[in-house]
Amino acid sequence: MNLFFLIGAAVGSVLTSILQGILGYGITWMIYAGFAILLFCCVTVALSNGNKLRTVYPDGELA
Repeated sequence: MNLFFLIGAAVGSVLTSILQGILGYGITWMIYAGFAILLFCCVTVALSNGNKLRTVYPDGELA
């Protein structure tokens, strides 16, 4: 699992510098802010659906 975080940190720095070189500093941070909002919405929906599943299947049995 830690490998994914390390790869993300290595690729993220390079990707950020490339985007800043092409698009500029402000646009790059707006793109990342949009991704952060999108990820927040996805996590919120996943947690909400998880709570609903736990009430239907309290023992974790989906089948």
